[in-house]
Amino acid sequence: MRKTIILTAAAVAALTACHDYRNDFMVEDSVYLRSADQSLVEEFTVYDATNRIGVIKAGRGFEDCTVELGVDNDLVGDYNYENGTDFVPLPKAFYNRDEIEGKKVTIAKDDVRAKVDITWDSRELVLEMNATPDKYVIPVYIKSASIDIQEEKRLVLVRPILSTASVRDVNNPVTCRENSMATVKVGVTLSSAIKTKDVTLNLSFAPAELTDSKGNVFTAAPSGSIKLVKESVTIPAGDVEADVEVELDMAGVPDGTDRIGGTVTITGCEVKKTSNVDKARSDDDGTVITYMPVKTPVMNILATKTKAH
Repeated sequence: MRKTIILTAAAVAALTACHDYRNDFMVEDSVYLRSADQSLVEEFTVYDATNRIGVIKAGRGFEDCTVELGVDNDLVGDYNYENGTDFVPLPKAFYNRDEIEGKKVTIAKDDVRAKVDITWDSRELVLEMNATPDKYVIPVYIKSASIDIQEEKRLVLVRPILSTASVRDVNNPVTCRENSMATVKVGVTLSSAIKTKDVTLNLSFAPAELTDSKGNVFTAAPSGSIKLVKESVTIPAGDVEADVEVELDMAGVPDGTDRIGGTVTITGCEVKKTSNVDKARSDDDGTVITYMPVKTPVMNILATKTKAH
């Protein structure tokens, strides 16, 4: 009897060993669109003309699948109602809608994702977004799939982000002792960071008679008394501002003149491939973009000469 029990137990153990339980608690394969966060909004800078969203397969990974995508502007209104937002569908003339609508992508059995390109003409889109509220989105969704769809991640709103340039402060009061020199820092800024590109702003200085908020008059700065240390400044990829150095030289300011002024103006922009290898895009062709809008181009330098002690 004892021998029979042992043999029976051995037989059960052998049968158990033939079954692989590793996948018993894994969910069946399903697909979804990858988004930046739970808001389902994926943001890209308008200055990158080609961007990619991901179609993701999750689960056991035993199946290949086919996914059909679409664009449905009505989904923007639904999203706004549910989330208290005020997004607006991007008109189809500005991006590759015809290539996305009805597009079918295949994810092989051993793969977990496929990428879909969203493209637009950066120059045309900058002009459009500069004249309208910065609320445009492209509603990309999964129309159908050969496996289950994760409903809560079926939609992605692709949002182009327009960055604009400005001076950091319009009025910049600075001081320097008589017959001495000083270097002061003012600044320029972007409305939002561009993660993938550096922005170089070209600058110029001109003497000008100015009046501050208290009614103090600043005479136009004599030649050489106020000047830019460099006539351009670069805001690195991922940053939103940079300092501009201004040199003051009171040696040439006549006696009796205690206030001098001038303006620093942003004269142009260059949005270009970053030198930061961690932030650079491998597909960046090095094209220099010069059409970034400048919202506030002029800053006032209000320099006061103080007595030497």
